[in-house]
Amino acid sequence: MALTRKTALAASGLTGTTALLHRTLTQALQKNASLKDFPNGTLAALERELRIRTYAARETIFFEGQTPDEVLLILRGVVTLTYLDSRRRRVLFAVIGPGEICAHALVLPQPLQTRLRCDAVRDCVIAQINYRRLVEVLFGVPFGRFAAATAFLFGTRDGRLAAALLGRGMTLRERLLEVIGDLCARFGVSHPQGTMLDLPLTHEDLADLTGASRPKVTHEIRQLEKERLLGREGRRLVLRKTADL
Repeated sequence: MALTRKTALAASGLTGTTALLHRTLTQALQKNASLKDFPNGTLAALERELRIRTYAARETIFFEGQTPDEVLLILRGVVTLTYLDSRRRRVLFAVIGPGEICAHALVLPQPLQTRLRCDAVRDCVIAQINYRRLVEVLFGVPFGRFAAATAFLFGTRDGRLAAALLGRGMTLRERLLEVIGDLCARFGVSHPQGTMLDLPLTHEDLADLTGASRPKVTHEIRQLEKERLLGREGRRLVLRKTADL
């Protein structure tokens, strides 16, 4: 049968998505020393198990209270994890981009289960797999015999952000520069003055990420701007080249 233009485009799209999955999954595993040398057969089996879905900007990926035991690998786009605090105020917990893992429900620490909501900031392509199945495919053992996969899901970046959030001996200024520096490293674009944070984050969002009040964050950002450690491009923050992180 002759290949029509429509079917050719569909085939091309499938190939592109498959290549994106392979590239992103390989890069994600290579970040972990204990996972980077898995044989190609195991990686191919894992790719066959992953289900790929697309989400539009501002679409909710999962709500609080939903508990499917899933692991999400962001292939394209940016998502946020938020939760409601005791005053029913929505708080930003994390920003997750391409090549990063978003754990869901039972994979999370107990205090976070059923509390997190995930929303697409931009159009997203996400690969999803059941956590138990992920373990069985990667390690070749029944899930009941497996007990130590959390390092794969919660890496050093999450530890740094948790330390910043808890403020272990860090001033608000240090926490802000730590969080902004981390976000710029992951979502920044080149700018004549340094690196521009290409995310629509508000002072309220930065307050959530640093564990401070919005007025204090606004005051500190203004001070950092006066000292020329931070700049602006419209509503986007710019981390200047002189900023000492």
